[in-house]
Amino acid sequence: MTSQKSFKNNFGFAYRTGLKSNIAVALIQFFIGALAFVYVPAKVLFKKVAADSASGKIESYNVKNDYSFYLTDNMQYLRYLLIAAFLILGIIMGIVTFKFMTGKKTMNVYYSLGIKRTHLFTAKYLSGLTLMAVAIFLPILADVIMNTVKLGMSSKLLFSALFYFLGLFSLSALSYSLTAMVFSAVGTVFEGVVFSGIIVSMPAIILYCVQSFIIRLVPGTPFGVVFSLSGYSGSEESIFNKLPWCTPFTYLSKGLYQNMYANAKGKIAGYETGKLVDWTTPDFRSILLWFGITVVLFFCAMIVYKKRKAEIGGFIGKNNVLNFLCTFTIGFYGFVLAYSFSSTYIGKWPSLAISCLIFAVIYFVLDIIFIRNLKLFAKGLYKLPIHLAAALLIFAFFATGYFGAASKTPKIEKISNIKITSGYTSYSDDAESDSSYYGLNNFSFSGCFYPSGEFESTADKQKILDIHNALAKCGLLTVADTYNSDIHPMYIKIVYTLNDGKQVKRAYYGVNQDIYNMLLDLDKSDYRTARLYDAFFGKYKTEAQYSKDDIKAYKDAVEKRDLEYTSQYNFNTYKRALQDDSSTITFYNKSAFGTELEMSSAERKKLLAHIYNDISTLSPTKLYNPTETYGALAFTAAPNSFEAQDSYMSSDYYSGSLAYATGVAQFDTPSQSAPVIYITPDMKETVAYLKELGFLDAALNTKNNIKAVYVSKISDLYNSNNYTRYVSRLSMGKEALGQSVYPGGEYQYKSTDKNVIDKLYSVSVMRHIVSIQDDYLVTFEIVGEENEKTAYAMCISGSMLPEDIKQQTDGAVLNDNSNFGATPNSDSNA
Repeated sequence: MTSQKSFKNNFGFAYRTGLKSNIAVALIQFFIGALAFVYVPAKVLFKKVAADSASGKIESYNVKNDYSFYLTDNMQYLRYLLIAAFLILGIIMGIVTFKFMTGKKTMNVYYSLGIKRTHLFTAKYLSGLTLMAVAIFLPILADVIMNTVKLGMSSKLLFSALFYFLGLFSLSALSYSLTAMVFSAVGTVFEGVVFSGIIVSMPAIILYCVQSFIIRLVPGTPFGVVFSLSGYSGSEESIFNKLPWCTPFTYLSKGLYQNMYANAKGKIAGYETGKLVDWTTPDFRSILLWFGITVVLFFCAMIVYKKRKAEIGGFIGKNNVLNFLCTFTIGFYGFVLAYSFSSTYIGKWPSLAISCLIFAVIYFVLDIIFIRNLKLFAKGLYKLPIHLAAALLIFAFFATGYFGAASKTPKIEKISNIKITSGYTSYSDDAESDSSYYGLNNFSFSGCFYPSGEFESTADKQKILDIHNALAKCGLLTVADTYNSDIHPMYIKIVYTLNDGKQVKRAYYGVNQDIYNMLLDLDKSDYRTARLYDAFFGKYKTEAQYSKDDIKAYKDAVEKRDLEYTSQYNFNTYKRALQDDSSTITFYNKSAFGTELEMSSAERKKLLAHIYNDISTLSPTKLYNPTETYGALAFTAAPNSFEAQDSYMSSDYYSGSLAYATGVAQFDTPSQSAPVIYITPDMKETVAYLKELGFLDAALNTKNNIKAVYVSKISDLYNSNNYTRYVSRLSMGKEALGQSVYPGGEYQYKSTDKNVIDKLYSVSVMRHIVSIQDDYLVTFEIVGEENEKTAYAMCISGSMLPEDIKQQTDGAVLNDNSNFGATPNSDSNA
């Protein structure tokens, strides 16, 4: 037996024994840290040669040309693995450190030697904490030394390294302290492990459950919906994005991504946009918050340990509070998962019944596992109704839209302006949307997906409030519901900017025809009426009028992906394309045959006046859902020379997110907005003037060589999420065969018979608001002069499709048409 002298310094002895027993866990943590902060950066910092990205030649490599500091890489992908690893290692360290509490004999030995509980707990606690701190600190210190040797010391390096150290240490310290508290309250290692894992995950589970219920149950919620698009980065509304500091799994996410390295100019890949932005000092507030929680957990654990009864050691089910809390957490998580999955297919009430059943099963399983005593289990069954009642009360709160609060709209006098998804691409708004991408002269769907406009007049605001109230009254959900087959399957997204600058966002999925008509009527709103006039007759800026400051502002906006600037710049391009004599006007007929129209400045002005008169007087239905289309006028302005991006991508942007951030800049210019006006028989003035100039008949009588036609019923071809693409059908331009033929590569009916082709060609329309149940997608295969194949898609209303073709198409098996070479299921040549 160890002599009494060995215990003279009880605290020191407990601390030293803790260090020895926990060294294996610390070594694992050190090894993971060394991989991330020694091995990964060493490969780059000490690289001597590299291939030039332009020429491919192997050249000597100087890391200073590329980076100002380089701590690690691939955090855009690996940060959550790193977070999970350090949380788990904290739990494991806690298990190894405090499992002695669950052994009755071990506890009796400690107590018999006169070690105070507070001394014993604190010594053991600090031993594990010390090992974790050293295991995390040493690899990061080595990383800083390597960076200093190769790149020099800098504040960027020190602050970023400090963020990594404090952040990762706070993770492990948090889960370690939580495990210490749990072990102080339970009698077995099994409970300590399971309860620690559940409780550390509890904040994330709670947020997930809340968001899932909001998305599934609350009409109008913005969560889970992308409200703006800049380049390839969608800004999705999410409770995790709004409250990242609330869970251990997310509070470091942004910082780990933004502080892994910076290029030679001190720029990093922006977290929200992926574009290059200036490095800024890391935000340590979330780390300090969770360190504060860790300190609270430490003192709570010490108090619980001081009051712990030694006799619970080795016995399961002695902590009713943790049993109840953890059973409910996992049961409710299963309840939410079951509802989220089943409600997609079987509706609200059957899904609720299934969710309650799943909850009950989870309760039975966990309660038996945590108690392991059938008599006590039976005696405690009264808890199941309490669990279910709590779950149903939470369900009711969300199912009623926060007891009706979610359906309320802002008061009109408190609204500064409103943006709304148009549901179609308006001729007044084609270049205006919360997106930096706007199709060339072929497809442009930004207005269908993202909120656009700036509706400020009282009349306009009231119209949108009426639409909002109608949507709220319908109660249709944000998420896609496959049973809403009688509605337009699209998102209506509304963004209210209030007088105090705050924003209120709402999103509704599914629009009935009455509400869709209200959306169409917005084309005659004060905002769009004024914007249409401005587009055709307002002043615009030519390249010669851009000063050096203007060009710098443009480049800064591109780099920052400034959507407000993008919108203004695009609209100027839109006006320039319409009005400037240098822009081209091309008439595309229904066979995608393009004829460039040559006209004088006076003739262009007359043409614009006639088009404006037609557009401003015709109803939105006749404009955007015509029964017949002659063709389309595409106005294309040459891009300003300063828009061009350097296509050469130097070697200093090889690494992960920096390569992406710089690569996107090569083609992420916001000027790609070209007006496309679809010509219909109802546009009397425009048609008459085109005939007067001799353009219309010549363009209509010249066709491309159409060799085959492919037909698909849209309701069979696309799931509800993809139908949104066809709300507004802008099918300009030809797509090369053998590539992804927009809008798809599948068909149900094919014919090469000229009579059939001509018949379908005559009833196809270039622009169409799709009726999901009744309409058809028609793709024409065109063969060029050099035998090259292209494809061109239009729509046919179900009422216009010949009955025999309709019968062969409806319900038929979809054939692969990715290269127009597959043998069709239905191939008519008669």
